[in-house]
Amino acid sequence: MSKLKKAPPDNTADPDPAQPSEPPKEDDPAKEERLKEFDANITSLNYMQEHLYTLAAGSLDRRKFAAEIVLKASAAIATLYSGVLALIFSVSGTQLPLRGILAPVFLGLAVVLSAASQAYTTPRVKENTEGDTADTKPDEDWVIARGGGAFEPRAIARVNIFIQIAAKMAQRNSWMLRASVIALGVGLAGIALPFISSGSPPSNADREASISSSYPWPTASPTATSANDVALYQAQVDEVAAARANARAKPLAPQSFLNSTGFFAGSLVVGLLIVVIGATAPNRSKTHR
Repeated sequence: MSKLKKAPPDNTADPDPAQPSEPPKEDDPAKEERLKEFDANITSLNYMQEHLYTLAAGSLDRRKFAAEIVLKASAAIATLYSGVLALIFSVSGTQLPLRGILAPVFLGLAVVLSAASQAYTTPRVKENTEGDTADTKPDEDWVIARGGGAFEPRAIARVNIFIQIAAKMAQRNSWMLRASVIALGVGLAGIALPFISSGSPPSNADREASISSSYPWPTASPTATSANDVALYQAQVDEVAAARANARAKPLAPQSFLNSTGFFAGSLVVGLLIVVIGATAPNRSKTHR
């Protein structure tokens, strides 16, 4: 641990007898009354310090709790969603559209960010030229805490030091936690995308099945033996073959925009922009001292 900057000399003269932050002197005529007032101040100060310490330390627990909620929710939803997609599209025999992986991407991103936000909570400590850890130790409060004189300013300075260090740990990489929450929201918004009907054209196999059902081959009669019957059957076969060829020659309907790579790439970029903007938005909250 680096050494603290040496505190400036402090005036250690006796405090004013009327000041309740120091115990009364033996020759004080109002010793009993001032002693009661002194004890009351001590009790009040101890009560305030205890609850401020608890509140400041609780900020770390609240951050951990929030990260765990996002982590568990994202992981559970991603697991269930992947199972549902595998079941539905494997049973139906259809291919999973590209837009169907958008939700798992952002749910996975939420898992990674929430876990990372909890893994990197220790504040970065940089040594300045005077030996103080500038990122974690407010010099003014440390000087007061180490100085002499009345104990009330020193006690409050210690509380301020603890609050500021706890706040720095709670706010360390807090953008990751905000980004994980937004990524979870974007992932939830994209859950329904693969189930939206896009009016996509049938596959080649479906197209062949449709052509076969629409233009079935003629059935030859077992009793037809004359030349006319054979010529009639051949004409029917030629007619069906020509109809099938004409049906295959027709161009397929254009691919739906929802199934296009452009829609997938655009949705992915927009979602990432929402996550980045939400995570880096300035935090307007201020720490009051």
